[in-house]
Amino acid sequence: MHCTFIYSSTGFLYKQYASTLCKHIRKSIYTVSLIRQRSFLEGIPEYRATRFLGLPVRVSCTNTAHSLKASNHTNETQSKESNTQKVPLKRGEELELRIQSLVSGGDGISRIGRYVVMVPHSVPGQLVKVVVGRVRSSYANAKVTQVVEHSPYEVEPLCKHFGQFGCGGCKFQHISYEKQLEQKYQQVLWHFESLLTRLNHTVENVMKPIVGSPIIFGYRNKMEFSFGTRRWIPGDHLSESERVSLVIEENKLRRQEAVFETNEGNFVLGLKPSGHFDKVLPIEYCHIQETIANDIMKLVQKRTSEMHTTAYDVYSHQGFLRNLVIRTAHNEQNETEVMVNFVTSFGEDSNRLKPLALELGRQFPCIRSIVQNFTTSKGGASKGEEEQVLYGCNYIQHYILGRTLRFTANCFFQTNPMQTEKLYQLVREAAHLKMEDVLLDLFCGIGSIGLCLAADCKYVYGIDVVEEAIQMAKVNAEINGVGNAEFILANLEKSSLQDPEVQRLFHRNGILSPNVVIVDPPRGGLHPTLIKWLRWLKPKRIVYVSCNPATQ
Repeated sequence: MHCTFIYSSTGFLYKQYASTLCKHIRKSIYTVSLIRQRSFLEGIPEYRATRFLGLPVRVSCTNTAHSLKASNHTNETQSKESNTQKVPLKRGEELELRIQSLVSGGDGISRIGRYVVMVPHSVPGQLVKVVVGRVRSSYANAKVTQVVEHSPYEVEPLCKHFGQFGCGGCKFQHISYEKQLEQKYQQVLWHFESLLTRLNHTVENVMKPIVGSPIIFGYRNKMEFSFGTRRWIPGDHLSESERVSLVIEENKLRRQEAVFETNEGNFVLGLKPSGHFDKVLPIEYCHIQETIANDIMKLVQKRTSEMHTTAYDVYSHQGFLRNLVIRTAHNEQNETEVMVNFVTSFGEDSNRLKPLALELGRQFPCIRSIVQNFTTSKGGASKGEEEQVLYGCNYIQHYILGRTLRFTANCFFQTNPMQTEKLYQLVREAAHLKMEDVLLDLFCGIGSIGLCLAADCKYVYGIDVVEEAIQMAKVNAEINGVGNAEFILANLEKSSLQDPEVQRLFHRNGILSPNVVIVDPPRGGLHPTLIKWLRWLKPKRIVYVSCNPATQ
């Protein structure tokens, strides 16, 4: 008996599954829904995807005596050919590569035929010597050992902490900003190119030019630093010729990594290097945050090291100080407002940080809020279960597009305020609102987008799963005098959006159901349940604000 399972592509079932499957087939062709035992089928990705899309899935059965053996032989042959297909590289191999482009994470990529080699800390246009590290069937990772030819797009990094063994916070400082914009445009285009081709759309009609930032340093309004007990000092003890900032062979890199200085019991405040969750690199100055934030960070570094308190250890899960989060904002008078958030463990005196908070408040008049968040989490999250105010109030305010937006320590706000204003203007243009429209702002956070567009439409609904964000959105509507906006707490990944209570909100006081939707989800994108719900809602327009085109 020859059994063929028909899903997105035709495949053969192995013999051990065939006998079980055929017991449940009474006709020549049956749908999958008539098969009692579907555990095997559920394990096939194509089956799950096909069922999710609502496409018909069928099982065919033919009476050919030797076809099953032939099928098994074909399948095994194909499997062997796939497994024996040669990968062009081996671990430890040295070769020269021309860097062609960048991936979204910042690594350079080069291709050997269709095979991809990813090379961190490289620049498009460079010819580099590399040593191959991890090898997979479709790609490999490699490290630069020498730059043979420099690229015209290379620039000198401004920050002393940038590089292969630096803080890991910046990925593109060694590449000109114009080239960065070009590469990011190409990355977005790559994700949608095939779709545009199928729809017979030209890139020029769909993809608008990328909008760059007026400043590329000192723009960031939030930085999160870590306290730790293991200091990361890359190569400070090596001779000048051996310093790890130089590009060296892979085996030397490994030996050098092994002797990086690790001082148990050290107290350090800074950033965690990429790939080293347990170590902290002391930061002298961070060029992407504002100057005032650097001044505050330096004072906190000095005072906490003198306090004889403990830093959190990621292995023993002991220690008091965990994170320092500094946020800045600019109010309606264009005055800087600063929030300092200490994330700590429970256990020590809750007033331990108050003297430091008072000193910070006296020395930096722009500080409006100093809070302490307590957490029991063993991970690196900076959000606490409890919060107390050490100085001032628990919020700061930012002025954008005629609205004053208030947010607390655990609320999300875009980290580049200049670009945020441009972003919201582009959203306004794309939404093309009219006064009879009803806007639904999903993942609304503190209500920033919905409140900025409230004057352009009849009504605004904002929905988010974070209770604190919804509370702040309601406060922001009140302080801005916006009466045609309402904010709802609901889980966007479950069916609560179709609950009668939520639906009644859309029809109360004669207000129609939303006909324009704005979504601004996290990096993971939209949950399938929410996509189904949007299809059910049938809005005339959806504006998708995405921070990750791969999940859009």
